Amino acid sequence: MKKEELHSIAPILAALKFKPEAFKMPQNGLDEVEKAVLSTLYSQKLKDITGSANPFKVHTTYFNEVEDKVFDKLSSSNKIKNNLKVPENYFENLEQQVLNKLKSKSLEQQTKVISLRSSIIKISATVAVAASLALLFILNPFNKTEHITFDSLAISDIESWIENDRLDLDAYQIAAVYNEVKLTPKVISASIDETELESFLRNQDIEVLLYEE
Repeated sequence: MKKEELHSIAPILAALKFKPEAFKMPQNGLDEVEKAVLSTLYSQKLKDITGSANPFKVHTTYFNEVEDKVFDKLSSSNKIKNNLKVPENYFENLEQQVLNKLKSKSLEQQTKVISLRSSIIKISATVAVAASLALLFILNPFNKTEHITFDSLAISDIESWIENDRLDLDAYQIAAVYNEVKLTPKVISASIDETELESFLRNQDIEVLLYEE
Protein backbone atom coordinates (compact mmCIF):
# COMPACT_ATOMS: atom_id res chain seq x y z
CA MET A 1 0.00 0.00 0.00
CA LYS A 2 1.31 3.38 -1.03
CA LYS A 3 1.51 6.35 1.27
CA GLU A 4 -1.16 8.24 -0.70
CA GLU A 5 -3.60 5.38 -0.36
CA LEU A 6 -2.88 5.04 3.38
CA HIS A 7 -3.37 8.79 3.78
CA SER A 8 -6.77 8.60 2.12
CA ILE A 9 -7.86 5.57 4.16
CA ALA A 10 -6.31 6.44 7.56
CA PRO A 11 -4.97 9.97 7.59
CA ILE A 12 -4.05 9.86 11.32
CA LEU A 13 -2.05 6.65 11.02
CA ALA A 14 -0.36 7.97 7.90
CA ALA A 15 0.67 11.12 9.79
CA LEU A 16 2.56 9.09 12.43
CA LYS A 17 6.29 8.89 12.08
CA PHE A 18 7.69 5.45 12.93
CA LYS A 19 11.11 5.19 14.48
CA PRO A 20 13.40 2.54 13.16
CA GLU A 21 14.01 1.13 16.73
CA ALA A 22 10.50 1.50 18.13
CA PHE A 23 10.39 -2.12 19.33
CA LYS A 24 13.95 -2.39 20.73
CA MET A 25 14.41 -5.23 23.27
CA PRO A 26 15.56 -3.99 26.71
CA GLN A 27 18.92 -5.20 28.00
CA ASN A 28 18.61 -8.58 29.84
CA GLY A 29 14.96 -8.61 28.89
CA LEU A 30 14.95 -12.32 28.15
CA ASP A 31 16.46 -13.11 31.56
CA GLU A 32 13.67 -11.25 33.33
CA VAL A 33 11.09 -13.03 31.19
CA GLU A 34 12.62 -16.40 32.12
CA LYS A 35 12.52 -15.59 35.83
CA ALA A 36 8.91 -14.43 35.62
CA VAL A 37 7.87 -17.60 33.77
CA LEU A 38 9.68 -19.89 36.26
CA SER A 39 8.18 -18.04 39.22
CA THR A 40 4.69 -18.41 37.78
CA LEU A 41 5.23 -22.11 37.13
CA TYR A 42 6.60 -22.67 40.65
CA SER A 43 3.65 -20.85 42.25
CA GLN A 44 1.22 -22.88 40.18
CA LYS A 45 2.95 -26.11 41.17
CA LEU A 46 2.78 -25.22 44.88
CA LYS A 47 -0.86 -24.37 44.52
CA ASP A 48 -1.54 -27.75 42.91
CA ILE A 49 0.30 -29.57 45.72
CA THR A 50 -0.89 -27.63 48.77
CA GLY A 51 -4.15 -26.29 47.44
CA SER A 52 -3.07 -22.73 48.27
CA ALA A 53 -1.08 -20.13 46.41
CA ASN A 54 0.71 -19.15 49.68
CA PRO A 55 1.55 -22.39 51.57
CA PHE A 56 3.53 -20.51 54.24
CA LYS A 57 0.62 -18.40 55.38
CA VAL A 58 -0.05 -18.69 59.15
CA HIS A 59 -3.54 -19.48 60.30
CA THR A 60 -5.40 -16.52 61.77
CA THR A 61 -5.81 -18.03 65.27
CA TYR A 62 -2.49 -19.90 65.26
CA PHE A 63 -0.70 -17.85 67.92
CA ASN A 64 -3.79 -17.75 70.14
CA GLU A 65 -3.93 -21.54 70.16
CA VAL A 66 -0.17 -22.02 70.76
CA GLU A 67 -0.29 -20.62 74.30
CA ASP A 68 -3.18 -22.89 75.27
CA LYS A 69 -1.43 -25.95 73.83
CA VAL A 70 1.81 -25.20 75.71
CA PHE A 71 0.04 -24.80 79.06
CA ASP A 72 -1.96 -27.98 78.46
CA LYS A 73 1.25 -29.95 77.86
CA LEU A 74 2.91 -28.48 80.95
CA SER A 75 -0.03 -29.28 83.19
CA SER A 76 -0.36 -32.85 81.89
CA SER A 77 3.38 -33.61 81.98
CA ASN A 78 4.76 -35.59 84.94
CA LYS A 79 8.39 -34.81 84.19
CA ILE A 80 8.48 -31.59 86.20
CA LYS A 81 9.04 -32.36 89.86
CA ASN A 82 9.64 -30.09 92.85
CA ASN A 83 12.87 -31.41 94.35
CA LEU A 84 13.04 -28.58 96.89
CA LYS A 85 9.89 -29.52 98.74
CA VAL A 86 10.10 -28.79 102.47
CA PRO A 87 9.17 -31.76 104.72
CA GLU A 88 5.95 -31.58 106.65
CA ASN A 89 6.11 -29.93 110.10
CA TYR A 90 9.67 -28.79 109.29
CA PHE A 91 9.34 -25.26 110.63
CA GLU A 92 7.16 -26.36 113.55
CA ASN A 93 9.94 -28.57 114.98
CA LEU A 94 12.81 -26.29 113.96
CA GLU A 95 12.73 -24.11 117.06
CA GLN A 96 12.55 -27.10 119.41
CA GLN A 97 15.45 -28.84 117.66
CA VAL A 98 17.63 -25.74 117.94
CA LEU A 99 16.80 -25.32 121.63
CA ASN A 100 17.56 -28.98 122.36
CA LYS A 101 20.95 -28.75 120.66
CA LEU A 102 21.80 -25.53 122.48
CA LYS A 103 20.85 -27.04 125.84
CA SER A 104 22.86 -30.21 125.22
CA LYS A 105 25.93 -28.19 124.21
CA SER A 106 25.61 -25.89 127.21
CA LEU A 107 25.24 -28.85 129.60
CA GLU A 108 28.22 -30.61 128.07
CA GLN A 109 30.46 -27.56 128.38
CA GLN A 110 29.39 -26.80 131.95
CA THR A 111 29.85 -30.46 132.94
CA LYS A 112 33.43 -30.46 131.66
CA VAL A 113 34.24 -27.19 133.45
CA ILE A 114 32.67 -28.28 136.75
CA SER A 115 34.29 -31.73 136.66
CA LEU A 116 37.72 -30.26 135.99
CA ARG A 117 37.25 -27.61 138.67
CA SER A 118 36.16 -30.19 141.26
CA SER A 119 39.17 -32.37 140.48
CA ILE A 120 41.57 -29.43 140.81
CA ILE A 121 40.04 -28.49 144.17
CA LYS A 122 40.43 -32.06 145.45
CA ILE A 123 44.04 -32.23 144.30
CA SER A 124 44.82 -28.80 145.78
CA ALA A 125 43.31 -29.78 149.13
CA THR A 126 45.34 -32.99 149.25
CA VAL A 127 48.59 -31.20 148.43
CA ALA A 128 47.76 -28.44 150.93
CA VAL A 129 47.32 -30.96 153.73
CA ALA A 130 50.62 -32.63 152.85
CA ALA A 131 52.40 -29.26 152.77
CA SER A 132 50.86 -28.27 156.11
CA LEU A 133 52.09 -31.45 157.75
CA ALA A 134 55.55 -30.91 156.32
CA LEU A 135 55.57 -27.33 157.60
CA LEU A 136 54.62 -28.41 161.09
CA PHE A 137 57.41 -30.95 161.15
CA ILE A 138 59.87 -28.27 160.03
CA LEU A 139 58.72 -25.71 162.61
CA ASN A 140 58.75 -28.20 165.49
CA PRO A 141 61.77 -30.43 164.86
CA PHE A 142 62.61 -30.95 168.58
CA ASN A 143 59.11 -31.47 169.90
CA LYS A 144 58.98 -35.24 169.80
CA THR A 145 56.41 -35.69 172.51
CA GLU A 146 53.52 -34.12 170.56
CA HIS A 147 51.93 -36.45 168.00
CA ILE A 148 50.65 -34.41 165.04
CA THR A 149 47.72 -35.77 163.08
CA PHE A 150 45.39 -34.43 160.41
CA ASP A 151 42.66 -33.97 163.00
CA SER A 152 44.92 -31.76 165.11
CA LEU A 153 45.25 -29.23 162.27
CA ALA A 154 42.79 -26.37 162.28
CA ILE A 155 40.68 -26.01 159.14
CA SER A 156 41.17 -22.25 159.28
CA ASP A 157 44.95 -22.72 159.07
CA ILE A 158 44.61 -24.86 155.94
CA GLU A 159 42.19 -22.37 154.32
CA SER A 160 44.51 -19.47 155.18
CA TRP A 161 47.42 -21.37 153.68
CA ILE A 162 45.58 -21.81 150.37
CA GLU A 163 44.02 -18.31 150.24
CA ASN A 164 47.39 -16.58 150.80
CA ASP A 165 48.86 -18.35 147.75
CA ARG A 166 51.43 -20.16 149.83
CA LEU A 167 50.74 -23.35 147.94
CA ASP A 168 52.84 -23.54 144.79
CA LEU A 169 51.63 -26.41 142.62
CA ASP A 170 52.81 -27.65 139.27
CA ALA A 171 51.75 -30.51 137.05
CA TYR A 172 54.41 -32.92 138.35
CA GLN A 173 53.44 -32.40 142.00
CA ILE A 174 49.77 -32.95 141.22
CA ALA A 175 50.58 -36.11 139.26
CA ALA A 176 52.74 -37.45 142.11
CA VAL A 177 50.05 -36.94 144.74
CA TYR A 178 46.99 -37.75 142.64
CA ASN A 179 48.11 -40.21 139.98
CA GLU A 180 44.83 -41.15 138.34
CA VAL A 181 41.90 -38.77 138.20
CA LYS A 182 38.64 -40.18 136.99
CA LEU A 183 36.29 -37.45 135.87
CA THR A 184 32.65 -38.29 136.36
CA PRO A 185 30.21 -36.24 134.28
CA LYS A 186 27.59 -34.39 136.23
CA VAL A 187 24.28 -33.42 134.69
CA ILE A 188 23.04 -30.07 135.89
CA SER A 189 20.00 -28.08 134.97
CA ALA A 190 20.70 -24.97 132.97
CA SER A 191 18.35 -22.11 132.23
CA ILE A 192 18.97 -20.23 129.01
CA ASP A 193 18.19 -16.54 128.83
CA GLU A 194 16.11 -15.53 125.79
CA THR A 195 18.41 -12.59 125.02
CA GLU A 196 21.50 -14.81 125.04
CA LEU A 197 19.68 -17.40 122.91
CA GLU A 198 18.68 -14.78 120.34
CA SER A 199 22.25 -13.42 120.19
CA PHE A 200 23.63 -16.94 119.78
CA LEU A 201 21.21 -17.78 116.93
CA ARG A 202 22.11 -14.62 115.03
CA ASN A 203 25.77 -15.61 115.00
CA GLN A 204 25.22 -19.29 114.13
CA ASP A 205 24.32 -21.17 110.98
CA ILE A 206 20.99 -22.93 111.63
CA GLU A 207 21.62 -25.60 108.97
CA VAL A 208 24.93 -26.56 110.63
CA LEU A 209 23.19 -26.98 114.01
CA LEU A 210 20.45 -29.15 112.50
CA TYR A 211 22.68 -31.50 110.55
CA GLU A 212 25.57 -31.64 113.02
CA GLU A 213 26.03 -35.10 114.47
